[in-house]
Amino acid sequence: MALGYSILVVPLANSAILKSFRKAIVKAKSIVHDESGHTLAETIVALTLFTAVLIPLLTAIGSLAIDDRAERTQEALRIAQAEIASSGGPGASEGDTQRTEHGLQVLRRITRYGELIETEVIVTDTRKGGRTIVHLARTSIQARSR
Repeated sequence: MALGYSILVVPLANSAILKSFRKAIVKAKSIVHDESGHTLAETIVALTLFTAVLIPLLTAIGSLAIDDRAERTQEALRIAQAEIASSGGPGASEGDTQRTEHGLQVLRRITRYGELIETEVIVTDTRKGGRTIVHLARTSIQARSR
């Protein structure tokens, strides 16, 4: 019986599975005990390359945001000028009107003080929590009819 037992143990000891398992254990131990790292020069080079890529990327993103804001301001100014030009005449009714156009809230307020007509247009950005972009005011005198 001892002979049969030793025959079974020898093939297991030399099997490919056991050898690969031993290699894996040796490799895991070497990884855990590995004290090598990056040198200061390697770290500086890596940071320099990272910064060389990051700065142009952030600049491009920032310029896109500025372009969008400038475009929104131009659109708000165009709307406000058109609104103030079309209102405040002799037939304009007093009070507030409000509408939304291209994501911009347009408030027109006409107030009469005798012969004076005060027209005010306020354009706010609905995407930015109601931030005022343009505020135009015009005061005119209503001509007396003779």
